[in-house]
Formats: sequence, C-alpha cells, structure tokens
Amino acid sequence: MAATATVPVALMPPPVAFAQSADYAEALASLLHTLPQLQRAGYVVQRLSQGDLERKKRCGNCNTRCLKYSDKQLRLRPSSESTGRDTDTKTDKDKTEVQETLRCKFHPGKYIKRKWTCCGDFGSAKPCSGAIDHKVRAYGNGELEGQWQFHHTPAPAAGTQRRAAVAIDCEMGTTYVGDSELIRLSVVDYFSGDVLVDKLVFPNVKMKHYNTKYSGVTPQQMDKAHRRGQCLMGKGAARKEVWKFVGPSTIVVGHGAQNDLSALRWIHHRVVDSFLVENAIARKQAEAEELAAKLAAETTDSTTTTASTPVADAAKKPQARGEKGGLSLKALVKRRLDRDIQMNGKNGHDSLEDAIAAKDLVHFHIVALLMNSM
Repeated sequence: MAATATVPVALMPPPVAFAQSADYAEALASLLHTLPQLQRAGYVVQRLSQGDLERKKRCGNCNTRCLKYSDKQLRLRPSSESTGRDTDTKTDKDKTEVQETLRCKFHPGKYIKRKWTCCGDFGSAKPCSGAIDHKVRAYGNGELEGQWQFHHTPAPAAGTQRRAAVAIDCEMGTTYVGDSELIRLSVVDYFSGDVLVDKLVFPNVKMKHYNTKYSGVTPQQMDKAHRRGQCLMGKGAARKEVWKFVGPSTIVVGHGAQNDLSALRWIHHRVVDSFLVENAIARKQAEAEELAAKLAAETTDSTTTTASTPVADAAKKPQARGEKGGLSLKALVKRRLDRDIQMNGKNGHDSLEDAIAAKDLVHFHIVALLMNSM
C-alpha cells in the first residue's frame, strides 16, 4: 500500500472506467477493515446492552452523565444532613467545604434571551446553584432506546437490489445537553457518482446550536426545509433513507466514518475508511524510515556518531502527515488529488463534497493497487 503515494494524479482514470471490472471490485474489497480494526477506530459493531443504555442517562439538573461515578463514590459523599451542623451557622470555611462537595452544579432558572432567569448572568456564566448528588431525570418508555440504540443494516426485501458501494458523509450539530446530533446526510453511489441522498435531518431532540461554522447548516435553512417538508425527520428516518440503497453486502466508504455511522446509530461491517487506509500507509512509511535510520546508524563508526545523525532525527519525526491536519480529508485530497475542498470558510463544510472526496481518495488507492499488480 505504501506505493500509492507515488501514483501520479494524471494516470488516474475516472471511477466509471472500473465500474464493471472484477479486478476493481476485488481491490476495493481488499481494503475492507476487520471488525477488531473497526472497533479500535471507534466504530460500534454490536447493539448496546442495557448497561450501555443506562450509562447514557443524564442528571435532570445539570445534564451530566449520572453513571460516570460508581455507587460507592456517591455513598461516600457527605450530605448536609450528615454534617451535624445548622446550615445557617456555618463558618466561611464550612461553607467552602460544603460547596466543594456539590457534585451537581446548575442554573435552576430558564435560559431566555441569552441570560439565566435565576441569576441574570449570561449563558456562559458558572452555575449559581447546586446539589450534593445528581438526580437522574425521568425518561419515557423507550426514550433511551430511541435516542441511543444502534441498528444493523437490514436485508433488502425480496426482489430488490442495493448498491455495490456508496460513499457517505454527515454533518452534526450539538444538542441542548452537549451531545452530537445528525443534521445533514449525503450519500453517493461509489461507482457512478450519482447523488442518492442529500438532505437536512430535522433533529427530534432540543438543539443548542447547529455548529454552523463547521456543518454549514444554519437554523434558517433547517426551519425552511422543515416548513416545506424537504428534510428527513430524525436520525431514524435518515437511517431508513440510507437503507433504501444499502444492504448488508454494500461497501460503505467514508473518511473517519465512525462519526457518521454513530450519528445515524447504524452498525455496518463492510467499511472502507480512507482515514484508516491513509493512517496504515503513514505508519508503514514511518516504520520503514525508522528501520532505515537504524541500519544507517549501525553501519556508522560509533566513535564518530556521539551526536544523533540527521537520518536518525528524521526517523524520530517521520513526516508531517502524522501531525495535526496531516490525515484530514482536506489535506489528503490536496496531496493525492491536487484538489481543494472545504474552502467555504465561515460557511462550513459541505457533506456532499466530502462524501465525493472520500470516494475519490479511495479510488486513488484502488488505481494504485491495480497498476502495481500489472
């Protein structure tokens, strides 16, 4: 795979040229990741257990995940009743000690016009109230499952066909409690490039913001799509829209697609992740450079190499691609394809553009594999 870095962009044929090629399909399948590889990369590969779902519960006051702490830790926390003191006669030191035990800190008022009604402070102000322990909020029947449970790709109905491979990208906003939430979905056919899905997803939970700087989705766009009935209603509907084109045998291509599949609460085992492909290449190249540096050092007279050699120094820091941004989709598409993406500045990303870019990046590596096998 390391040889893919040397394939000239000019030699890349269009994706359709390999659409009917058995060799191309075999090369694409060779890039599929194993379940352990997917799991290590953060993909959810099985449905959540009841214990997993319980850990999603949040405090009704401060919205913190309540099961971050063990029951033993909660029992060891002192309460105001156990201190043996009248709260009105506490010294400043006593009050400070009690305040430090307030695990649950929150604003008891409402957030209106960018201010809290309880204290009048702005939204970013520290909580003005608190409690000794968290209080799990009440959840409706099936609410946790509906919000958090993951679902395997279903088999298509008899007589229907699904695409051989698709590329996917999603945009996410932030919910009122700080969770990531799906707000846009883009899916393209890997071989033809046909746009299969490109829609906003109206969240079925209360949102804090749409993360417009990165997602490119504004509240105005979402409201307009909702009024006109042009959006998908929630991630469940979005997932079903994907399944119109994707079956268990479909190869799903993406870049860091564990985030996209998680946003959809979707379990799929046939994935080619361009980030993982590129990361494996970068690691192999770093290992090769480290070995070369070691061999060079061994052949050098030790009396003349008290200081580290330039080769050894290079091995310590193999390449910039391992640094921040080096394996980003934007950086890789520029390096491999000489194409600029995500150039909208403050207008954010375009999930359709990113899905196509991930598809073309994987195509780059497929072409390299096929050329090297000739």
